[in-house]
Amino acid sequence: MVKEDLKPSDILTRKAFENAIKVNAAVGGSTNFVIHLLAIAGRVGVPLELEDFDVHSRNVPLIANLQPSGQFFMEDLYYAGGLPAVMQQISDRLHTDAVTANGKPVSDNIRSAQSWDTNVIATAAAPVNPLSGIVVLRGTSARTAPSSSHQPPRLRSCSIRAAR
Repeated sequence: MVKEDLKPSDILTRKAFENAIKVNAAVGGSTNFVIHLLAIAGRVGVPLELEDFDVHSRNVPLIANLQPSGQFFMEDLYYAGGLPAVMQQISDRLHTDAVTANGKPVSDNIRSAQSWDTNVIATAAAPVNPLSGIVVLRGTSARTAPSSSHQPPRLRSCSIRAAR
């Protein structure tokens, strides 16, 4: 990084944050990701809002079959090809020209990546779920939960009896 005069501001760009949102959606990442990425973006002066999470994850399928909503562990993701393999599957949705910490664009870093286990890292053509791993909730019922990660079917609905 020093030899290339690569600075954090060269890496932490709007494109990089949009890529992070899309990759988080593809792996069904934690809703804490939203809070932390907004804080990092704010700290480095990149405009990022809650709406961006909805916009940039909307057309990203769930690629990684990871717990708690899936079957496998993070270690399994690593052995199946890791984030490069996930990114390869959604590369048509990423800013592949974005510079990364090694000074190379995303395209160089994922060029030879592949999934070694499609049970863990599915293909974009046959995803774990065609819907993103994260959604932004709006309205009065979303006051305490502005975002929600992918949940198994048994946790997707509930009924609440109103108090009289």
